[in-house]
Amino acid sequence: MKKSSKIIIIQWMRWSWKSTVGKMLADQLWIDFQDLDDAIEVELWESISSLVERSWRDVFREVEHSVLGKILSWWEHMVLSLGGGTIIQPLNQPLIQSWAEHIIFIDRDIWLIAQWIEETEQRPSLTGRSVQEELFDIYEKRKHIYTSHSTLICPNNGTVQEAVAFIKNHMWNVFWLE
Repeated sequence: MKKSSKIIIIQWMRWSWKSTVGKMLADQLWIDFQDLDDAIEVELWESISSLVERSWRDVFREVEHSVLGKILSWWEHMVLSLGGGTIIQPLNQPLIQSWAEHIIFIDRDIWLIAQWIEETEQRPSLTGRSVQEELFDIYEKRKHIYTSHSTLICPNNGTVQEAVAFIKNHMWNVFWLE
């Protein structure tokens, strides 16, 4: 664990704009941005969707944990967007807690996410059920885990710019003037 690291974790479920908010926040703070899902795909040379389709969820979770550890130990100042299920995995929780200075829960209303999915349908279901059924089930099962592992809950029912402004306004110590 590096106490000197200034790592901001962005988390919530799929479709909550974690990566978009995280990238904009990193740009405004002049620090690096990493998307864990993108890093996993680079590590595997394969899309996460294709792993899930082949029912290799266990392999994915092992690689996710390994890549998460590498990213957290390599960067000192960054914003990291987690995959939707990363914080749910018990092995990942102490790793995240020990390295991250801030863990931000991007709380986008479940109905807005469902509406966005209906309009775009850009992501496949992970379970074979309708994406909306899957979404509401995941929401019920996981929200308490996301909130209990967060240092800041950021309402994200408006624009990405509003979410970033909220984070900056509520985290004066995000700005490191060392």
